[in-house]
Amino acid sequence: MARRPGGRRRFRPSRAPLRILVCAIGIAVITLTTGDLNQFPPVQSSAASPPSSSVVLARGEPTAPSSMQRAPFEQGPWFDVDDVLARYQTAIGVSGALVVMVVALLVALVIFYRRQTVLQDWLSRHEQRWLNQFRDFCENVPGMLFQYRQGPDGAVSFPFASPRIVETHGCSAEEVAEDASVMFDLIEPADRLELSDALETSRQGLTPFDASYRVNHPVYGRRWMRGRATPSKDDDGGVTWHGYVQDVTDLKAFEAQRQLAASAFETVQEGILISDERHRIIKVNRACTQLLGYEAAEILGKPASLIMFETDREELAPRLIQELDQRSGAWKGQIRCRTKNGGTLPVELSIATVKTEELESIHHVGVFRDMREQLQQEAELERLATHDALTGLPNRRLLTDRLQQAMAHAERTGERFAVGVLDLDGFKPVNDQNGHEAGDQVLVEVAKRLNATVRDSDTVARLGGDEFVVLLRNFSGEAAFERLLASLNKPIRLDRFGVEVQAKGSLGVALFDPANPLDGDQLLRQADQAAYRVKSNGGGHWAIFGPRRGGTHDDRDA
Repeated sequence: MARRPGGRRRFRPSRAPLRILVCAIGIAVITLTTGDLNQFPPVQSSAASPPSSSVVLARGEPTAPSSMQRAPFEQGPWFDVDDVLARYQTAIGVSGALVVMVVALLVALVIFYRRQTVLQDWLSRHEQRWLNQFRDFCENVPGMLFQYRQGPDGAVSFPFASPRIVETHGCSAEEVAEDASVMFDLIEPADRLELSDALETSRQGLTPFDASYRVNHPVYGRRWMRGRATPSKDDDGGVTWHGYVQDVTDLKAFEAQRQLAASAFETVQEGILISDERHRIIKVNRACTQLLGYEAAEILGKPASLIMFETDREELAPRLIQELDQRSGAWKGQIRCRTKNGGTLPVELSIATVKTEELESIHHVGVFRDMREQLQQEAELERLATHDALTGLPNRRLLTDRLQQAMAHAERTGERFAVGVLDLDGFKPVNDQNGHEAGDQVLVEVAKRLNATVRDSDTVARLGGDEFVVLLRNFSGEAAFERLLASLNKPIRLDRFGVEVQAKGSLGVALFDPANPLDGDQLLRQADQAAYRVKSNGGGHWAIFGPRRGGTHDDRDA
């Protein structure tokens, strides 16, 4: 067997049968030629032999003695075939056996050489078919097959490189067959050191090589490659790698997109929860665990309805699952989530069904946003729309709504209520002497005192400036007016300014009569007229618009 390039061996027929045949023929020739007929001893006449004087012929006629018929030089020892066979029986047998053996060997040799010829022809066809298959494989596999060798002197080359090296690296196999630097020059400079370190590590430990690097392809531009190979030690001390290089540019782009998506998944402020087709949680992001207070391991594999508030779970969860599985496959709305510590977390939840045809899987992706800040802002906006920004009291808008409710209730039940307008006396000097900040502090304090005086069912509102309105539901007597004015008798201490001020008020009242109902604006105008009359008379008192009904106060509007 002779080694061919590439490690394969060519089959050659053995010459042993021919050598055996030659040896057998030689032995036979030597054996046959060793007998010397001149060494045969004379054969003595026996009784059965014819007399020396005559020889009897087969026909019975006597013949003359042999000495008389032969010349003297022709006379010699006489013998027959039986004597030869008797004396050389062993030699003849061996020679015959050798002849048979030679014939058998000749036949075997003919058969052997014929079979060898058939086998050689089959091996040639098989080898050619294998070579054709390997050539087709190298030319069509999406990547480069290679043998990379580093000799004991450090010289590097590619003893074998498939034709795809032109597509992967932009050079030919012939260019790198003796010197691999042609290919290394095309590798991105920033990646060469890392690639060399990976090769050196593989060489020293004879461990598999696996590295990714960039190639500046002369036609396709910058491309990502991944090479993998297995090293083996050569007889001269060098190392040869047998491996494969693949263009992974698209894979790198996909990996970058995946990493970007994973980064966005973890850094987004909205909570993200992914469930399987059975609506069991399989993945959550960091924001989800932070909002709910759970560790990821605590809720993975649990039903997604776990995050819902208990009172909503029984009613909302079945409707939500039906919407996802049987209808539109999506849902959006506001729900209340239950945190780990039992708190309530209002969220805006959006759920979509994602189907993967390749994997034949269904997932539900839920994105929820913390609504607490938004609801607080909405509540604040609502409060600002209906309450005074300085004092926090209801403003004109909310007061109008409360008046309408009170009038509707009074018309149904016959209840009486009173509306009072209170103007502060001597407020302007406070602003002039101490500034608007001192005036605001006085207004806030007055609002607190008035609110502390009335019942929860009553309303104290500020219309603007130093004008306040009091709505007294289920009015039962004029003592409430006295309490309101008395709450302002105590001086107000302005610590920042180091002064005390007195803020008294003039209170005008209008009573609602279910028998003769008025709207809210009319009641406010009447109360304002009564307050103006009190203020004109020096202030510090109260008066009811119209005829007095059981009151004892002297100030009243006629």
